[in-house]
Amino acid sequence: MRPLLYFLSTLLYTAAMAMLVAEKRILRTLQSGGAIDEPSAVEYEPPTFLHTFRLKRLLAKGAVVRTPSDKFFLDQTGYAAYRAGRRRRAIVIIGVALLLVLLLLWYEENKPKPGEDSQYTLVTRTAYQ
Repeated sequence: MRPLLYFLSTLLYTAAMAMLVAEKRILRTLQSGGAIDEPSAVEYEPPTFLHTFRLKRLLAKGAVVRTPSDKFFLDQTGYAAYRAGRRRRAIVIIGVALLLVLLLLWYEENKPKPGEDSQYTLVTRTAYQ
C-alpha cells in the first residue's frame, strides 16, 4: 500500500509543479510583452497541452483576457483576485489537513490499549450476557 501512496503523491506533486511552471511561463510571456491592457495585448500560442489547459483556467478566472483580435493581456485586478482565491483555498486545505492530523493524534492517544476493554465492548458484553 505504501509504495502506491508514494507513487501517487509523487505523481500529484509533479503534475502540480508542471502546472505552476506552465502558468508562470504564460504570465511571464504576457508581462515581458507589456500586455497589461487591450491596446498592448500580444499574440500567444500555447506550446503544449498543459499551457493550453492553464491558459483556459486563467481566462475562465478573469486573470487573462482575450481580445476580439485573438490576442491576450494580463488583467491585474483579475489576477489579484485569482491569486487571493488560490490563497484562500490553500488555507482551507491546510486547515482541514491540520484538523485531520489532530484528530488522528487524539484517536491514537485515546484508543483502547491491547488487552483493555473499551467502554463499547463492556456495554455490548453486558447486554448480551
